[in-house]
Amino acid sequence: MDTVFFIASKLIGALLRPDTWIIIALAIVVLAIIMQRRRLAIWLGSLTLVALATLAILPLGSLLLQPIERSYPANPPMSQVDGIIVLGGGEDARASAYWGQMQFNEGGDRFAAGLSCVFRSMRPPIPTTCAQLFRGIRPPVTRCREAACFGYQV
Repeated sequence: MDTVFFIASKLIGALLRPDTWIIIALAIVVLAIIMQRRRLAIWLGSLTLVALATLAILPLGSLLLQPIERSYPANPPMSQVDGIIVLGGGEDARASAYWGQMQFNEGGDRFAAGLSCVFRSMRPPIPTTCAQLFRGIRPPVTRCREAACFGYQV
């Protein structure tokens, strides 16, 4: 039963994506051209072009995400904090190993956000979920020089 639910969720998830519908429409256009159904190919090709242009020009993703983002405050008040978990993946392991200091990739803002949460709370421990974080470079983030620069007392 779990396998059926897994397969159904993957199929439904794929069918809900706009890029899947664009690929299906383009496949139908190709089949219509092969079967010499020129009117169907032109009509569906034009519709697909309009859909692609709409998705490319209009910021539909931002408009759809705004109601969800508004439902959660950006800086919620914190009364008692037992810990802050910083998800891994924000560090650039190769660059960090090469330069001998912490280097971030495009997801590195999560470390700065974790440290800013420390300032708004009672200085809880900061575990990270990344197994390779600073391996062979520095101790964990709660003892590194960057945390001390931000005023975090170990």
